[in-house]
Amino acid sequence: MALKIFPKCKELWLFKIHNLSETPEEDLLQALEAIPSETDIWYEYLTLLSIQDLSLCITKWKEIITHSFAAPLIPNYLEFIYTCKGLQEARKIFKEIQNWHTLSEGMINA
Repeated sequence: MALKIFPKCKELWLFKIHNLSETPEEDLLQALEAIPSETDIWYEYLTLLSIQDLSLCITKWKEIITHSFAAPLIPNYLEFIYTCKGLQEARKIFKEIQNWHTLSEGMINA
């Protein structure tokens, strides 16, 4: 009911997903449809994908990380790449991200 009144409220979506949802993936997709640039919802969705389908998760990360709203997710992305593919790939990705977002190495602790 509350989500019908406040469909763009991140906290309500996260509460529903964490506490009430029987199908979290569907609810996460609905939340992303309602608030597509909300990084906390993206992080939850990508975390779920990393458990269910690693290749789809990598594809989704690559898809969203280039958007300006995704800048707060860069440390999470680098951590994900490091965990999945190692330090060399994480360094390569970091150099690519620097070109997109003009970040210095000191800004990100991964």
